[in-house]
Amino acid sequence: MKTRKLFLTLLIVLVAAVAAISVACNKEKGDEGPETGAYYCVSDEDQYTLVLHNVDEFTFVTAKRTMSGTYSISEGDIAFTFDSGYDGEAISDAKYATTYITLTY
Repeated sequence: MKTRKLFLTLLIVLVAAVAAISVACNKEKGDEGPETGAYYCVSDEDQYTLVLHNVDEFTFVTAKRTMSGTYSISEGDIAFTFDSGYDGEAISDAKYATTYITLTY
């Protein structure tokens, strides 16, 4: 439970920082959505980084692996599909809110 709270807190801080930076950048219509950016969590076991980019692509980095694939968002639910070669990897229960992402890996 402590790790989950830390994870959520760090996500909120990161999203706020990304939002502050993105205000200074111009975006063209049709570019990436508001969820685009880097999210991270540091736990006792590992550090996790999730980057949403190029409209529908993601990169997920742990201390042991870097994985990628595509994602889609529908009504706040995020569905991740890993590229081939990452069998057995899964992100579930992913939710996008205005200032953070929660997920289970």
